[in-house]
Amino acid sequence: MLIIGILLRWINYLGRLGKVSRTLQQVEDQAITSMRNYRAEPFLGGTQFDGNMPGGLQLIDPPQTGYICFVDMAALNTVSRKLNADIYVLERPGAFVAPGRHIAGIRLPQDSKVADQQIVSEIARAFTIGHERNYTQDPLYGLTVMSQIALRALSSAVNDPGTAIDVTTHLVRIMEAGEMPDQGREPRYPHVHVPAILAEEFFDAAFTSMSRDGAGMAEVIIHLLHACRALGHTAIPDFSEMSHKFATLTVARALETLRFQSDIERIERAAGSRNTSSPVSFRKNTSEQ
Repeated sequence: MLIIGILLRWINYLGRLGKVSRTLQQVEDQAITSMRNYRAEPFLGGTQFDGNMPGGLQLIDPPQTGYICFVDMAALNTVSRKLNADIYVLERPGAFVAPGRHIAGIRLPQDSKVADQQIVSEIARAFTIGHERNYTQDPLYGLTVMSQIALRALSSAVNDPGTAIDVTTHLVRIMEAGEMPDQGREPRYPHVHVPAILAEEFFDAAFTSMSRDGAGMAEVIIHLLHACRALGHTAIPDFSEMSHKFATLTVARALETLRFQSDIERIERAAGSRNTSSPVSFRKNTSEQ
């Protein structure tokens, strides 16, 4: 009976292996975990860095070419405490780096000299660089993977808009996952400064490619508008503004591609739905049709 049970479980596993729905769920699970971790600590335990580099920074190059997979914030904090210095992370996990593209900068106290090569190497080693991105500290990666699945489905070789529509649902769940952090909580690494991920970057990773390649399919555009609308009603900072912006761009791409009047009218109705607080409208000159 035990052998029969194991065989039945294995047959059931093989039956689900390779299904698109299973792949989408696996990607979503990983991406939601990454997004929750990001929302809990958007600056990896450090303090926010607005991107404007202060004067007196000693810039540090990556030790090799590739994608930043992980930043050891504890190691950076150890260096900052040892030197009583501030360390600025210039590239977040997921960024592609190469010689000449600085990954970090260190600002020593005014009475200190330039950091020696040992300190520079110690800071550089805190950045794990690999050939591929991963989910650990990169919440944009899951959105990118989902978007790439949709692009393959929309390709002329596959022509599967249904999968692209399913992807939009997964994307919404990923982007709204996680709880916003307590604003009054002190950072664990106060002297390590990390740049924020802009709301535009989330929407760009999720929707730009799909709205471009799916511009000729009214059903895909309509579901993208529904996804933007849903995200616009979340309490995540700047998501309301970005949802309207990307809905407008999605409609504009469809406007340049669609020729069938019925499809245009369907998108007009979806863009001007009463359920949205900021309806998107557009008109196409159809005198030539």
